[in-house]
Amino acid sequence: MNSPPPPPNGQNRAGRTTEHSFNEALGKALRASVVRWRESCPDEIVHVEKTGMIAGTGNQGKRLDILILDPTFRPVSIETSFDGNDADKDADNRLGLKTVLGGLTIETAFAVHIPARFKNISRENIQTDLINGAEIAYALHQCNAAGDNERTRWPKSGFITGTVADLAHFVPVAALPKAIIEQTAQQVATHVEWAADQVGMATTQEQQAQIARDVHQRTHLKGLKITMVLWLNALLTQRRLHAQGSGIPSLESCLDSQEHPVPSKLSAAWKQILETNWRSIFEPAYDVLKNAAGINASSTSEALGQLIKAVEIIELAKLGTYINVGAELFPKLSDDRKQAAAYYTQSEVVRKNWTGF
Repeated sequence: MNSPPPPPNGQNRAGRTTEHSFNEALGKALRASVVRWRESCPDEIVHVEKTGMIAGTGNQGKRLDILILDPTFRPVSIETSFDGNDADKDADNRLGLKTVLGGLTIETAFAVHIPARFKNISRENIQTDLINGAEIAYALHQCNAAGDNERTRWPKSGFITGTVADLAHFVPVAALPKAIIEQTAQQVATHVEWAADQVGMATTQEQQAQIARDVHQRTHLKGLKITMVLWLNALLTQRRLHAQGSGIPSLESCLDSQEHPVPSKLSAAWKQILETNWRSIFEPAYDVLKNAAGINASSTSEALGQLIKAVEIIELAKLGTYINVGAELFPKLSDDRKQAAAYYTQSEVVRKNWTGF
């Protein structure tokens, strides 16, 4: 008697797709949706059903459906099931686990409710359908704040629908809970205010007025704080450009032997970047840096030192490339939020933003 033919790839003997097969197809579709993930080694960022990824006694054999370990943001787990309740339960159980690589805590997990129509489709066809825009249903689970056991689910009930591309681009945006972003922004704002104080204490009222005019502000305090945010954004961007192997000087190369920032070295680095691109970030920062250093190089160096500490806080928190420094920081800077945000809408700055692109 002849043996029955094997089931289609990704299906069990009953002809139904397994969740494991769906996860493999979903992992490949996720990699195809983001250029950086697609260009990396297959298992470098998107890890599908791998053991040994979770730290801690008793967790060595724990296998997450999909674990995203992108170096630009915190780890994210994606848990799938044909049963929505099971997907929710698994996603919630992933919160608080620590990864072996990097020792970072999973604070965000997605529950994917696999549509029933995928039960009778082969793995290859699932992957094709997902890449071509087939919809799936998912919900976001997060820790409320670092070290606390409260969790949130969005939406509160049911699932949102979207394509794998939607999910892939949602992951980095949602990778860090809002409470932790705000906590980090408060720490950064403290260094920004200290930096503004350094310049403020070492300059005269007229010199402060000149700095305020350079950034189109009417009051000295607003001018100083906005100047610090401009420099912070430039320092952060410089570090990230250098990390990408773009040939841009590192922040470390702009320090003296005592590891103090040298304004002239930073000016030279920012001028080099300006000659290539990124005028919207570096041109206003470069202009005011030259003027401030000319007024008082020592206080400018002290202020830049505080801002480099703020950059380190941001990078350590792995806020990702989707975080807008101004949007998160300005609300922490007292009554300057509207005036600071308005800086980028000044006609002269808008003109600069588009020059050379």
